[in-house]
This record gives sequence, C-alpha cells and structure tokens, in this order.
Amino acid sequence: MHFVTCITQVIKMNIKNSSKIKSKRLSLLIAALVIIAILVASYAFLYRPKGETKTTSPRPVTEVTSEQIQGEVTTEQSKSTALQNDADTTGNPASSKRDIEVIITSATQSGPTLQVRTLVHTIASEGSCRISLEQSGAEVFSEQSAIQALPNSTTCSGFNLDVSSLARGEVLIKVIFQTPNLSGTAQKKVVLN
Repeated sequence: MHFVTCITQVIKMNIKNSSKIKSKRLSLLIAALVIIAILVASYAFLYRPKGETKTTSPRPVTEVTSEQIQGEVTTEQSKSTALQNDADTTGNPASSKRDIEVIITSATQSGPTLQVRTLVHTIASEGSCRISLEQSGAEVFSEQSAIQALPNSTTCSGFNLDVSSLARGEVLIKVIFQTPNLSGTAQKKVVLN
C-alpha cells in the first residue's frame, strides 16, 4: 500500500508542477507581448517624420507640376473664352460688354506711395485696367496697367502711385477693368496723409 501512496503523491506533484509550468509559460508570453507592444509604439513615436502632427483626418499631399498649373490656366482661359463667346452670341450688339465684379482688395499708403491691389472675378489674358483718383469731384490722377491672369481670377498688375504732389485728405479711387467683351468698375475712398 505504501507503494500506491508514493505513486499517487508523485502523480499529484507532477500535476501541480505542470500547472505551475503552464502558468509560468502563460505569464512569460503575456510579458513578452507587452514588451513588444511598447517597443513598436516607441519606434513609431520616435521615428515619425519631423513636423508630422496627429490629425483626425489626414490629407493626401500631392506635388503640382508646372505643366498641371499651365493646363489649369489653359482650361480656365478656355472657359473664360467660352463665356465671352456666349456673351457675343446672345444677340447683343458687339459694343455691349458683360459686367464683371471688380474688388479693390488693398489701398494703403506708405510714405509718398499709394499701393492699390485688385481682384477681378473672371479669367482673362488680355485687357487693361485704368485707375483714377478724384478729389472734390475732379480727377487729379490717372494711370493704365496691364492685367494678369491667375488660376481662378484676374488682377490688375498692381498700382504703386506717387501721390506726393496731391493734396492731403479724402480721395476716391476708381479702377476700371476692360477686355473686348467684359468690363467692371470698383471704387474705394481713402485718406491721403
């Protein structure tokens, strides 16, 4: 009987040892997985490109080539030409022009120079801009400039006016935009110093 008791105790010890071994293996496996997760997270954090920030919706970045820009300008110019042609085919006389919105985006004086910038809500490659300054209802200055087509609009090439000879006080700025088929006017009052 003693022999049976010894064998039973040996079997019980083996069962206890094997469950201890299994729990040790499981603990080691969990620890190894945690360490791997920490290493991956650290690597991702330390080696991301500089300047990258977390965003909730990443935006793809694409390079724009000069050919693509030129293609867009050509497409927009074609649309503008089509609009101009549509205006010509409406039965209106050739002398009537379609009105277009012109905005004086900036009129600032820096010393004797008055800088005036504009935006025209169309795309045009030929035409002109005329600026005039009025004081007390009389025109005291005028100048002409070319226009410059942008991808989605047009601008007058910019006016840097020498106003040192003009009287100080309120001035009415008028900008007139003209192409063969379009015209528009913008006005803004400023005070000369």
